[in-house]
Amino acid sequence: MNIQDGDSEAELQQAMALLAVMCSVPAETLDDDRLLSRLETGEQLGRFVDALRISTAAEVAERSRHELGTAGLSYRMGQRRPGHLIEQITRVAPSEAGRRMRLGALVRNRAALDGTPLPPLYSHVAAALSRGEIAADAAAMITQNLQQAAERCAPDDLFEAERCLVERAREDSADLIGIQARLWRDTLDADGAEPRDEELRMRREVKLGRERNGMTPLYGQLDPTGAAKFRAMIDSYSAPGCSPRFREESDDEPLPETRTPGQRNCDILLGVITAGMFADTTIPRSKATIVLTVRASDYISGAGVAWLSGVQEPIAAKHARVLSCDAEIRLMRLGDHGEILSLGPSRRLFTRAQRLALTVRDGGCIWPNCGAPPAWCDAHHVIDWSWGGPTDVSNGVLLCPAHHHMLHHSNFRLVMRHGIPHLIPPPRLNPSGREWRVGRSRVTTVLKR
Repeated sequence: MNIQDGDSEAELQQAMALLAVMCSVPAETLDDDRLLSRLETGEQLGRFVDALRISTAAEVAERSRHELGTAGLSYRMGQRRPGHLIEQITRVAPSEAGRRMRLGALVRNRAALDGTPLPPLYSHVAAALSRGEIAADAAAMITQNLQQAAERCAPDDLFEAERCLVERAREDSADLIGIQARLWRDTLDADGAEPRDEELRMRREVKLGRERNGMTPLYGQLDPTGAAKFRAMIDSYSAPGCSPRFREESDDEPLPETRTPGQRNCDILLGVITAGMFADTTIPRSKATIVLTVRASDYISGAGVAWLSGVQEPIAAKHARVLSCDAEIRLMRLGDHGEILSLGPSRRLFTRAQRLALTVRDGGCIWPNCGAPPAWCDAHHVIDWSWGGPTDVSNGVLLCPAHHHMLHHSNFRLVMRHGIPHLIPPPRLNPSGREWRVGRSRVTTVLKR
């Protein structure tokens, strides 16, 4: 279709009307063939729309160049930066506006200082984008990686790398194109790999944000080596086949997993942190020293709230008992008027020898279908310490933080029978009331085999 400049707006309006008609037909009314056909057609249409978005964003940025000052397009529209103008008109996120401008700058037509027209920096990518042959994310992968090597390689080599990558992008996914683009980048600029690695390493960081609504945000970024280690840790303990240590095929059916992937990842990270603190002999034996401030009457009844040192959000007094199992707790008891009645001594903890014995007996978290290793676990008092429960192996079990919390806040119960922990699920899951033996002994398992 040959669209004249004066007719382009009218043609776009017609295209939008046709798309509106297509979108008005619910996908659930289509048979399989028509559904897949729409999926493919929709993706192709989206590529043309992306090309339109990228080219217009690049032109807005060009007409809003800093050197134009008050004559720049964005300034005349009441915005200091072109990205702000794009955000205002399109209502996209700042990151998306920036992505479009960066990619557009690399694939738009250029002009020399004397006004002579020049081709785009990446002409193969520009042509494929305009024809809807490659996706915008694949185009970004190609240009971003080749741009890193552009200053230190021959133009002909860069041109050939671009051509090969665009050819592959017509068939391969954006993720595969990203891998191939990084290989081309490092081949074209072998000396740049080490400086890039060091630059990425220097940008690594993890930060704790300010507490809001009771939650403390954790954010940051990892260099490639750190990301590989973190992913390997997450994959190892979140794999579908991950199961409790020494579990036998004759055991009861595992309980369903109720945590989201994000919650599981959080529990895995906290487990590794716990293991590291236990392994570090340069710090005290305890995992943490926490001052728990609570009204004496609330702590006894389990009602009300308590406060933990370093955290603004109060927690339920009942929840505070979870911490008393295997953390360094100093209990500050307050009277009804807020006066300090006492600051008690640290709670007694399970010794290293006792934890070793629990490790041999339980093999990790005793909760069915949990694969948390011993180093991640808390040593839980079956009979609560505050109610006179002894701190010894016959009254202790290993529980990961997630299932430790679940036990304290659910209708599951733990009992000890002849030194072996047994879990009693609520009646809905276990109408017969049968006790489930958990935490198989390593020695017993070996002898049975």
